Amino acid sequence: MSKKAENEKVGIYQEFMEGVRKAEFVRLLCLSREIEQFSALFVVVSILEKELIKYEVLWGAEEKKDGPDVFEILFGEGHTVARGAVFARTQAKTPQVLFLCEGTLSEVLFTLCKTTGNLTQTCLWSICVGMYASIARPELAVWKEFVRECRNEHESGNNENDENDENEPENEHRQAEQMPPLHTDIKMEIERLGGQVAEKKKLEIKRCIYFPFGQWLTFYEALSSDACAIEELGLFFQRKNRNSPGQTGGEYLLNQFLARLGISIASAQSATIHNLVGAVQKIVQGAFSPRSAYFHHYDFNVPVSHVEGFFSISGLIRKKRYVEALFAFKEARYLNVSLGLQEYRRVVQMTKLGMYGRKVLRVGGYGVVLIPRGVIEFKSENEVSLMKEVFVNVFKLSVSRSPDKDVIMVVYVADLQRHRIIYKDHERIRWVDTTEQNIIAAVKEIAGRVKD
Repeated sequence: MSKKAENEKVGIYQEFMEGVRKAEFVRLLCLSREIEQFSALFVVVSILEKELIKYEVLWGAEEKKDGPDVFEILFGEGHTVARGAVFARTQAKTPQVLFLCEGTLSEVLFTLCKTTGNLTQTCLWSICVGMYASIARPELAVWKEFVRECRNEHESGNNENDENDENEPENEHRQAEQMPPLHTDIKMEIERLGGQVAEKKKLEIKRCIYFPFGQWLTFYEALSSDACAIEELGLFFQRKNRNSPGQTGGEYLLNQFLARLGISIASAQSATIHNLVGAVQKIVQGAFSPRSAYFHHYDFNVPVSHVEGFFSISGLIRKKRYVEALFAFKEARYLNVSLGLQEYRRVVQMTKLGMYGRKVLRVGGYGVVLIPRGVIEFKSENEVSLMKEVFVNVFKLSVSRSPDKDVIMVVYVADLQRHRIIYKDHERIRWVDTTEQNIIAAVKEIAGRVKD
């Protein structure tokens, strides 16, 4: 970026701060139900509270009352403001409205916090949680290196562990090279802020054998719910297995994998990964590659990963508990992990259904992986972040098997009584809502656009 462009970019955020400081009152319109927009709302609320500026939060355009001209900040699409700022791209530009949409929303929030001197650990945490439902998230950078080769003998496993330990710095360096620049910047800021905190750090990056919700799931459940394990072990197969009619293909393959490792099903189903001891713990450490995750210590208690935070807050949004979702970024009493675990299991099941029901659509000689209508259904528009998460999982699983094909996913949204067609365009997840009669035409049009 040139010096002039960089100065213009910084100038927008300074102008934003000047606007809110001059305003005696700020109205925040959060019309989106995406967790990334809730992250943006939390960051702005933190800034306003630090500046001692009065504000109100409205969750729908119908709540807006006619009154004096106020400084408004819009989060999401579908509305316009006369004076203020917009975290969206669709409103027509006017002299009195600032557009904070340079790059991804996570990049905008990071730059806003850094430029205005509000880059706290809590704001960083909200950004980490908000950017999880993204095609470019770091844990997807090395998709096929989670499950290491199976060991038949414990002794050979020990030798391979030594070799893997030697290769670990190289693997970590390769993963760092594949990360988007924002993640590198966040890592540096976490290290900087951690060194300034007198007490225990609230936010940190851990590299370990990590499974989402591994503290609350048995090792068997955690393994069968992990997207990388689902891909590498083929756990999305739903048919009954011929050799074991009482099990699905996925269950049979998982049991086979555990048997090759020398871990009994009873052991895997009775303890979490943190409670495994002795030889079983050593086998697990040798069978899986370490992964990096952001962890936040709420009140310095049990650490919560950004994945667990994402699903827990998304669950609150789905239930229309918007205020709780907003303050769950900083207060443990609002973070409902059991609800997050329910949402995580739903998304995993939908991912498996999507992979099992996928088809290949030919458009002008170009192959597209299609998740057709009738496979995945959501009840509410409030589940938009969960829809994106299912798409990200299906996209990565499909592309890992067919790198030359793009992915289009059709889901039914019950409260809209519409079908939503989700696809990737220029590293962004986009969607179009349509009726059942227009699905085929819309899919073909999107497939042609993605190809071009």
